[in-house]
Amino acid sequence: MPCGNYTRQRMEAGKRAYFEWIPIRPKAPGNQEIFRTFELGDLAKIIMLDTRLEGREEQLGANDPNFSDTSRTLLGTPQLNWFKNELSTTTQPWKIIGNQVMIGAVEILGNPINTDSWDGYPAERQKLFDHLSTNNIDNTVVLTGDIHTSWALDLKNGNIPVGVEMVTPSVTSPGSPINLSALITVQNPHIKYVELTKKGFILVDITPQQVQGDWYNVNTIDQMDASNSCVKSYVTNAGSNVLTLANAPATGHGAFPQALAGPCSRFFVGLEDVSKGVILGLYPNPSADLIKLQTHQIPLETIYAVASDGTRIPLQHATSSWENGTTITSVDLGGLLPGKYFLIIGSDTNRHTLPIIKQ
Repeated sequence: MPCGNYTRQRMEAGKRAYFEWIPIRPKAPGNQEIFRTFELGDLAKIIMLDTRLEGREEQLGANDPNFSDTSRTLLGTPQLNWFKNELSTTTQPWKIIGNQVMIGAVEILGNPINTDSWDGYPAERQKLFDHLSTNNIDNTVVLTGDIHTSWALDLKNGNIPVGVEMVTPSVTSPGSPINLSALITVQNPHIKYVELTKKGFILVDITPQQVQGDWYNVNTIDQMDASNSCVKSYVTNAGSNVLTLANAPATGHGAFPQALAGPCSRFFVGLEDVSKGVILGLYPNPSADLIKLQTHQIPLETIYAVASDGTRIPLQHATSSWENGTTITSVDLGGLLPGKYFLIIGSDTNRHTLPIIKQ
């Protein structure tokens, strides 16, 4: 990724938002690393990677002279060393890898087709596969998302199988409008199964003897219908490091216990009484020139800023209405001196006060 100031600021803001909204426990206060492990008793260790932010260098095209440079990294050296150590030292029979972007190679006419994945960092993938084969590490199962389509494949270091990968489709996010399965599997014999157009999910069953992935397709994403069916199952037996076709799902999932939720409003969801209007958002605050005010059912004919001495200053504004009484209003702060104010909106019977800072 580019390393400009703006990109770093966006990355740090994204990390902060992730920890504020995704319920994971940080390693330590202020530590924003998300690569970590979980143990499923004495059955499996789940190793979660970060292939997006932690160490990823800017991706290159396959024709770039630096594409295969051995110093280029996807994980970053600290995370790669941590990952290899976890693979070597875990005492559970199964190593289950939580992975964002596809690790297995996918090539057409000998060229990688997606350099956003591990295909874009071949030297780092080779270091990982060398570690697995050199140290005789078996029973590595990579579970991948990201590309919204179904894949089952063997991971090989040359001709040596070092693990397997199962890629889950998405339930609603777009995949491919056309299915190129035949072309892909002919040119990539390590790929056992690929389906690019159907929506669904994977159920993974882990036992001491095997790990099985069952691919389910949903019947529709356009209607309130949760019906689905298992379309393919692949299993890897302990010590084999390859996938074979299974005859039936491992366990199935039974009926979904509750009806699907009904449609909800795009604009406001809550339990409070909104008959007198609600402030939905005010941003950015502080601001040097313009703020955006998102409201629901509040009259906005006049907007004032009240200074610390009580002076009321009318503010220019422009409002765009949505539906159900929701609006976005741009408020011009250009006439204010820097300082703290109260923003007054609404009417005498429906008045709202908001603290703002003019920079």
